[in-house]
Amino acid sequence: MSNNQLTNLFGIQQLPTLQVLHAEHNLITTVSIPQTYTHQSKLDVSSSASTVGSQKGQASREAEKGQEVLGMASLTDIFLGYNSITSLDGLDRLGPNIEYLGVENNSFAESSTVVPYIPLLKKLKYLMLVGNPLSTSQHEVRSIINVLMKTCPSLQSIDNIAIKKEENGDFTHSLTHLLTYLLTHLLNH
Repeated sequence: MSNNQLTNLFGIQQLPTLQVLHAEHNLITTVSIPQTYTHQSKLDVSSSASTVGSQKGQASREAEKGQEVLGMASLTDIFLGYNSITSLDGLDRLGPNIEYLGVENNSFAESSTVVPYIPLLKKLKYLMLVGNPLSTSQHEVRSIINVLMKTCPSLQSIDNIAIKKEENGDFTHSLTHLLTYLLTHLLNH
């Protein structure tokens, strides 16, 4: 789907077994898909469903827990770099199992268009944000990183910089390295 001048992601919910979404270098402005589509694309976990065995098993377990099971349950990696996305509002509708989110070189101008939505991805391990016009103030960048480190326990790296929790639970060494990298990179753009 990359390099096709797409303006939105409408329709991907009709691909319930999609695992990796490559939609870089398009004209996409939002990651949201209509709420009505997500409800229509719930996995059928009845005995007559034609779902992949492991997906059906996971869906059944989640349904038993009373959780909404979306048709995008297989989606783990999303590559949306080099678009015109201004907010991550609606990101959680793309699926509960997202581990990689690449939204580098988009149009995020304020942390409020990014930070509240990332923690909704409970399994997120890797995040690419570099190249966005987020505030370049040291305070803003430090705030973003602190929030993400506290609210995303599975997060392992931001912009290919590893996040490691020290034995005492402190992020100081990783945070300093990450801040230095991000501030240097953001100030040069």
